[in-house]
Amino acid sequence: MNLNHLRAQVEILRMVKQKKAELKELEEMARSAVEAALGDEEWGEVDGEPAIHWSSFKRNALNQKAIQENEPDIAALYTTTSVVRRFEIL
Repeated sequence: MNLNHLRAQVEILRMVKQKKAELKELEEMARSAVEAALGDEEWGEVDGEPAIHWSSFKRNALNQKAIQENEPDIAALYTTTSVVRRFEIL
């Protein structure tokens, strides 16, 4: 479909995609530095005020790969297929 009439919106999407990637990289660098400084601590302060809380918790997850390998019939009973669309900015 021709989107010439939406050229500005497509360019905005491209610009935002690029900025998000730059911000994500900056976020990852900052977070890595803070995590390294915190080590095993859960709380971090800046100027005597709490600034970071990095808590631990347990999470249970179903190992789908193991079920598919060890119990393929059961996995098939509970497997559904759906159609999804992915919006991708080129």
